[in-house]
Amino acid sequence: MLTLHIPRGEVAVGEDDAAFPHTPRLAPLWFDAEPAAELIEQCLRRGTCAGTESEREWLAQKLTLLGHSANDAGQHLMAHSWFECAYAARGSMTELLSSANMRFKLGQWHLVKQLYAHVCTVELTEAQRAMAQRKSAEVNDLLTSGTTPPRISPAEEHRQLLDAPRTVASLLPEADAMAVHKMLRASGHAANRARDFEAAQAWFDCAWALSAALADLLSSANMRLKLEPASAVAAAAYGHVLSLSAAQEGPTEKELAMARQRLEHVQSQQQQQERAESISEAADASVSYGKNVD
Repeated sequence: MLTLHIPRGEVAVGEDDAAFPHTPRLAPLWFDAEPAAELIEQCLRRGTCAGTESEREWLAQKLTLLGHSANDAGQHLMAHSWFECAYAARGSMTELLSSANMRFKLGQWHLVKQLYAHVCTVELTEAQRAMAQRKSAEVNDLLTSGTTPPRISPAEEHRQLLDAPRTVASLLPEADAMAVHKMLRASGHAANRARDFEAAQAWFDCAWALSAALADLLSSANMRLKLEPASAVAAAAYGHVLSLSAAQEGPTEKELAMARQRLEHVQSQQQQQERAESISEAADASVSYGKNVD
């Protein structure tokens, strides 16, 4: 695996008050049979990105390469992150279609059907239009076949996140990898400052994949926590950082303290959520029993 000699870097903790509408990437809403128009708008919106226009153009080329590599490795969730960042950098329909294709592979078929239909109404190259129409036909065939869409679990998302550094090893020359990583971090922090946590999560996911730096993994986990207070993937990431406490180049004391405090916080949120669900189930059961008695 390529080892980048980079500074540890500042961990993004998450600004207060979200400025953009956010729906965690694997939330049930994305899989609805009739997805809301707001979800299409979220897909079409470019995430926050740092850098000049020429820097973004160069960055998008590299991110697209890494996205295709992750897709070839079957890491469709990580591939979606790479393509989302490439779309944020360049705003091209090519990257948007690649991002939609990853949502297709993640099982968000109804959403993707609407997304392809929308994309076909804008100006596209012949190749882009052919791809959108072909993918639209594929999703229509699957929806009419009665096939159940695949669903990725939090455990699988965590596995893909931890495996990501091995997937992109040596795909870029070291100088390019260093430059890309610097821009990934800069864009992640810019998105965090803008309270664009969905974009920030993708940037830090990709920064971690390229660097295997724990500061990037912690930043990624913190962004997940802003999007989903009881995130199981964030909890698993904090646990992974804590498990490396005895490693030779493990986390700093500051990183360990953050991971420990954030893990306790997310576990508290999970317990509250479980209690609320238990109370709701008990209330539903009581109502059902009352109806049966009547």
